[in-house]
Amino acid sequence: MTSINTIIVGSVISILQFILQVLDVPVQAFQSIQESSLSSSKNHKSSGPSKTVVIVGGNFAGISTLRELLAKKEDMNLKIIMIDQRDYSEYTPGILRLFCKVTSLVDSNNNKILTYTPTSQHATSQTAQNIKYDYVVLATGATYTAPISPTPQELTLENRLKGWQAAHQCLVKAKTVIVLGGGAVGVELAAEIVDHYPDKQVTLLDGQWSLVPIFPKYAGDYALRWLEQRGVQVKLGQSLQSWTDTSCTLQDGTVLQADMVYVCFGSRPNSDVAQHQQLCALTNRQTVVVDETLQVQGVNHTCALSSIFACGDVASPPTHDEKQAFQAEIQGKVVARNVLKLLSNNYNNSKNVELYRYPEDIAGSSKMPLVFVLSLGRYDGVLGFNTLLVPGPLAAIAKWLLEYTKVLHMKGMLLGQLIWKLGDAVVLFLSRTLVLPASGSSSGGFELQKRLKAA
Repeated sequence: MTSINTIIVGSVISILQFILQVLDVPVQAFQSIQESSLSSSKNHKSSGPSKTVVIVGGNFAGISTLRELLAKKEDMNLKIIMIDQRDYSEYTPGILRLFCKVTSLVDSNNNKILTYTPTSQHATSQTAQNIKYDYVVLATGATYTAPISPTPQELTLENRLKGWQAAHQCLVKAKTVIVLGGGAVGVELAAEIVDHYPDKQVTLLDGQWSLVPIFPKYAGDYALRWLEQRGVQVKLGQSLQSWTDTSCTLQDGTVLQADMVYVCFGSRPNSDVAQHQQLCALTNRQTVVVDETLQVQGVNHTCALSSIFACGDVASPPTHDEKQAFQAEIQGKVVARNVLKLLSNNYNNSKNVELYRYPEDIAGSSKMPLVFVLSLGRYDGVLGFNTLLVPGPLAAIAKWLLEYTKVLHMKGMLLGQLIWKLGDAVVLFLSRTLVLPASGSSSGGFELQKRLKAA
C-alpha cells in the first residue's frame, strides 16, 4: 500500500504543479499590467488626515489584516506599519518535515515553506522606539518550545536554517526519540520521523486518552493505527512530572530515556506586550480577551478598547475557536474591516458605527468550520472538513496543494489570491449549508469511513 501511495501522491503532485505553473504565466502577466495601471493612476487620496495602523505580528492573522488594509491604503490615506521580530513568516505544521529533510526548505524558486511579508521596505532596529498610532492590531501568535518554534537567536531566515540543520543532525544521530504531546504537531512530527527513519525507536506520549482530541475521533484512531503499524510506541493517559532534552519522568515516577526529546504541547501565547502594558484582560492561558468585534477588553472586562484589536492565536474570542490558520486569517479580515469602518465613520463624523461581528458577519454562521489536514508522513494522512473525513493519499496531496498555493497567496501572487479567495468562499458556503460543523464531541466521519471501506 505504501508503494502505491508513493506513486499516486508523487504523480498527482507533479501534474498539479505543472498545471499551476502554466496557469501562473498569464496570471502574472495580467497582474503586472494591473499593477502598472494602478501605479500610474495613484493620484487620488482621501481628503481626510493620515491615520496610522500598527500591526504587531507577521504571520497568518497579521498578514491577513495587512492585505485587507493595503487594498484601501490610498483611498483611506493610511499609514500601515507592521512590526515583527523575525524577517520571515513560519507555519509550524508546514515545517516539521525539515527536521527530517532540510533540503525541502525551498524549491527551485525559493518559495516553498517560508514566506516574507509583502512589503517594499524592510527596516531593522536594535533600539526601542515609540510609535504613535490610531489603531493597533495584536497578531503576535503563539510559540512552542524550541526547536519546534524559533529560538531568540533565529530571528533571520539564515539563522533559522542553521538551527534546522543543527536539529536535523541531532535527529540523524539519534537512535531513540520521545515526542511529548499527541496533538496535531506531535502526531505529525512522530509520523515524519518514522516515515523518513523507520529504524528509529519513536515513543509518543500524551496525557489524554486519544490523539488529536480537537479533531473528530476517527482522525485520532486512524493516526494511532498508522503510527503503531510502523512501530511507534504510543503511550496515552500518561501525565508528565518533568522532562529534559534526553528524558522524561511520568507522574508515577517512571523515567523514560531517549537520545532526543521533542516538546510538542503547551504552545504559549505571545501576549507579553499586553501583559506589560496592563491594559488588556487576559485568560488563564494568557490569551487576550476580545469581544465579538475582536476589540480588546479592558482590565477586569470593564469595556472594549476601541482602538486596540487582537486576532489569531494570541486572541480569545467568545466563540473559543480552535487555534488554526484558517480561523486566524478570517479574524484578520474582520479586524481590518472594522478598522476601515471606524476610519470611514471618523471621516464622515458619524458617532454610531455597527462593527462586523466574528464570525457571523463574514462566515454567515455562528460557528467556524473545522478544516484540517493531518499529515502522516509523506504519503498518507486525514483530510477533514467538519464531520467529513477522508483518509489516505488524498490528504497528502491536499497538504501539498494547500501549502503551495498558500505560499503564492502570502507572497501577494494573483493566482494564489484567486485560489484562496474562491476556496474560502466555498468552504464557508458548504459549512453553513451541506457539511455542517459538529454540534459537540463526536466520532464524526466514522460511518463514512466504513462505507468507504465497504465500497
